[in-house]
Amino acid sequence: MRDDRLLDALRARNLPGVTWTRAHFVPRWREGALWGRFAGEPCNGVRLHFTDPEAVTTALVQLALISDLFRLYPDDFEFLAQYNFSIRLEDEQWAPRWRAGESVEGVLAEWQSDARRFAARRQPYLLYP
Repeated sequence: MRDDRLLDALRARNLPGVTWTRAHFVPRWREGALWGRFAGEPCNGVRLHFTDPEAVTTALVQLALISDLFRLYPDDFEFLAQYNFSIRLEDEQWAPRWRAGESVEGVLAEWQSDARRFAARRQPYLLYP
């Protein structure tokens, strides 16, 4: 069965510097691998191609994937506790916000705003501006 919902959603975002294609693969099992339960089974997915690395915003690409996976496959996609997603982001609010349907663009705008505020606050402490 071919399910192109994720592929279509990612293409519709028209993200700068990337294109997406359909991917077919058969995972091999490896001790401790997340995909072990699918080992030996044909799987479908998406493949990311960077067409202009200078134009890519990697955070936007990552957020688009997370958001679309949550939206399209709510019963199949979950942040696994053993990989400490919230700890890696140093904030436990993100996974619940994405589950609630918050937009990729809204989250990214918030991150960019926080980054600008941090850059302004650190400016006086830089030895070489």
